[in-house]
Amino acid sequence: MMNQTLLLTALSGLMSAPHCVLMCGGTMASFTLNANQGPLAVAAAYNLGRVCTYTLIGAFMGLIGSFVDGAGVLIGLQGISGIMGGLLIMLWVFGKITLPVQRFSPLRLAVVQRWLTRLRGSKERWTILLSGVLFGFMPCGLTYAMQMNAAASGNSWSGAAIMAVFGLSTFPTLLSLPCSPTTYINGCAVI
Repeated sequence: MMNQTLLLTALSGLMSAPHCVLMCGGTMASFTLNANQGPLAVAAAYNLGRVCTYTLIGAFMGLIGSFVDGAGVLIGLQGISGIMGGLLIMLWVFGKITLPVQRFSPLRLAVVQRWLTRLRGSKERWTILLSGVLFGFMPCGLTYAMQMNAAASGNSWSGAAIMAVFGLSTFPTLLSLPCSPTTYINGCAVI
């Protein structure tokens, strides 16, 4: 069952490429144009940070799902986190609820805002990686849906795997983004 979930998660990540390009493309272009490294190295660092954040969020959501499932077993409703996750996704898709997660995003904290401002001026690879870690918290409907799947897994390791596979399956598109015709002329293959 987990193999099928991971396969569907990977397909979701691959099929969401246009959304990812529109959502993260400007950030990727900014980092690529301002960095001292080659475009592929910049894209790899940014996306590695993003995937690390997704993986940790997946582990956290899986852990929450395991507690919800544990409570469900106690009251006789196995798989309750899957049912609740599916219901939340359906209500969100049909516009019946708005998830309040943007209010709790670490990106809204003043200390993180100062960090991002300082990181913006740096051209080192580690700052691009750290920026990717922070931008992994950016509000995104696709990641919310995958986080619900991670919670529905009812297991921290499975939740981490779901989010890691999702992040890695978006990696090829975002890794190739800096390799536009303009950057090929300017040396895309430089790492």
